Amino acid sequence: MAIAGDAGQGKALGLAPGALSSITIDCEGTGKNIKRLMDGNGDSVQDIAVALSVSPRLVYRWLTGDIGVRPEHAVRLSKVYGVPLERIYAVKYED
Repeated sequence: MAIAGDAGQGKALGLAPGALSSITIDCEGTGKNIKRLMDGNGDSVQDIAVALSVSPRLVYRWLTGDIGVRPEHAVRLSKVYGVPLERIYAVKYED
Protein backbone atom coordinates (compact mmCIF):
# COMPACT_ATOMS: atom_id res chain seq x y z
CA MET A 1 0.00 0.00 0.00
CA ALA A 2 1.58 3.29 -1.03
CA ILE A 3 0.44 6.87 -0.72
CA ALA A 4 1.80 9.21 -3.36
CA GLY A 5 3.17 12.41 -1.92
CA ASP A 6 2.07 15.91 -2.84
CA ALA A 7 2.51 19.41 -1.48
CA GLY A 8 -0.66 19.12 0.62
CA GLN A 9 0.46 15.88 2.22
CA GLY A 10 3.81 17.28 3.29
CA LYS A 11 2.11 20.34 4.72
CA ALA A 12 -0.41 18.21 6.66
CA LEU A 13 2.46 16.19 8.15
CA GLY A 14 4.37 19.32 9.10
CA LEU A 15 6.98 18.68 6.41
CA ALA A 16 8.26 20.84 3.62
CA PRO A 17 6.34 20.42 0.36
CA GLY A 18 7.73 17.45 -1.56
CA ALA A 19 9.65 16.14 1.48
CA LEU A 20 8.28 12.63 0.93
CA SER A 21 7.50 11.03 -2.38
CA SER A 22 5.81 7.99 -0.83
CA ILE A 23 4.91 6.23 2.37
CA THR A 24 4.70 2.45 2.05
CA ILE A 25 3.41 -0.21 4.43
CA ASP A 26 6.20 -2.76 4.88
CA CYS A 27 4.40 -6.14 4.87
CA GLU A 28 7.44 -8.10 6.04
CA GLY A 29 8.14 -5.64 8.85
CA THR A 30 4.48 -5.66 9.85
CA GLY A 31 4.59 -9.46 10.05
CA LYS A 32 7.65 -9.22 12.31
CA ASN A 33 5.84 -6.74 14.54
CA ILE A 34 2.86 -9.07 14.90
CA LYS A 35 5.13 -12.06 15.54
CA ARG A 36 6.94 -10.10 18.28
CA LEU A 37 3.61 -9.31 19.96
CA MET A 38 2.45 -12.92 19.65
CA ASP A 39 5.70 -14.29 21.08
CA GLY A 40 5.62 -11.82 23.95
CA ASN A 41 2.12 -12.95 24.84
CA GLY A 42 2.64 -16.67 24.15
CA ASP A 43 0.03 -16.68 21.36
CA SER A 44 -0.08 -19.13 18.48
CA VAL A 45 -1.28 -18.55 14.93
CA GLN A 46 -4.44 -20.43 15.88
CA ASP A 47 -5.00 -18.18 18.93
CA ILE A 48 -4.88 -15.05 16.76
CA ALA A 49 -7.03 -16.60 14.05
CA VAL A 50 -9.74 -17.41 16.60
CA ALA A 51 -9.50 -13.99 18.29
CA LEU A 52 -9.92 -12.18 14.94
CA SER A 53 -12.30 -14.69 13.30
CA VAL A 54 -9.93 -15.24 10.37
CA SER A 55 -8.23 -18.33 9.00
CA PRO A 56 -4.88 -19.50 10.39
CA ARG A 57 -3.58 -19.36 6.81
CA LEU A 58 -4.32 -15.62 6.67
CA VAL A 59 -2.43 -15.01 9.93
CA TYR A 60 0.50 -17.08 8.63
CA ARG A 61 0.57 -15.01 5.41
CA TRP A 62 0.71 -11.81 7.51
CA LEU A 63 3.60 -13.20 9.54
CA THR A 64 5.62 -14.09 6.43
CA GLY A 65 4.86 -10.76 4.75
CA ASP A 66 3.12 -12.45 1.82
CA ILE A 67 0.18 -10.07 2.15
CA GLY A 68 -0.63 -6.90 4.02
CA VAL A 69 -2.86 -6.61 7.05
CA ARG A 70 -6.14 -4.91 6.24
CA PRO A 71 -6.87 -1.86 8.41
CA GLU A 72 -9.84 -3.48 10.16
CA HIS A 73 -7.66 -6.44 11.18
CA ALA A 74 -4.85 -4.14 12.32
CA VAL A 75 -7.30 -2.23 14.52
CA ARG A 76 -8.53 -5.49 16.04
CA LEU A 77 -4.94 -6.64 16.64
CA SER A 78 -4.15 -3.35 18.35
CA LYS A 79 -7.12 -3.89 20.66
CA VAL A 80 -6.19 -7.52 21.38
CA TYR A 81 -2.66 -6.49 22.37
CA GLY A 82 -3.49 -3.08 23.83
CA VAL A 83 -0.99 -1.30 21.58
CA PRO A 84 -1.29 1.58 19.10
CA LEU A 85 -1.45 0.87 15.37
CA GLU A 86 2.14 2.10 15.09
CA ARG A 87 3.19 -1.09 16.89
CA ILE A 88 1.33 -3.22 14.32
CA TYR A 89 2.22 -1.57 11.01
CA ALA A 90 5.80 -1.11 9.84
CA VAL A 91 6.20 1.87 7.52
CA LYS A 92 8.85 2.84 4.95
CA TYR A 93 9.37 6.48 4.03
CA GLU A 94 10.96 7.07 0.64
CA ASP A 95 12.20 10.25 -1.01
